Amino acid sequence: MYDEQYQIPIPADVRTRMELISGIGIKELINTGIAGIIGILLGYLYNMIFHSYIIAIAIFGVITVLTFIAVMKDKHNTSIAMLIGNIIKFYNNQQYYKYERYTRKKENNYELIII
Repeated sequence: MYDEQYQIPIPADVRTRMELISGIGIKELINTGIAGIIGILLGYLYNMIFHSYIIAIAIFGVITVLTFIAVMKDKHNTSIAMLIGNIIKFYNNQQYYKYERYTRKKENNYELIII
């Protein structure tokens, strides 16, 4: 009760780090840049094998834009990439318990189910 007097409510739209654009900070730009470099390498490799310059540029553009969209944070400070990571962690931590159902009759004609 004593601690509740000194708590300050923090609004939802307050950011704790510097952002260049709303939802995009330095970390997100670094991730997008790394994905852009990977896109350039994949596009160059595709261009060397199939000699299609337009598709190589499209590979670079698609990888870079999808990464930019995936790492952009919303007003709740989460991104699509973080949500997908949380979903994967959730399904990896699931525990399954195998059980068998036994049914046996008692003297008074009712069933006792043991799980």
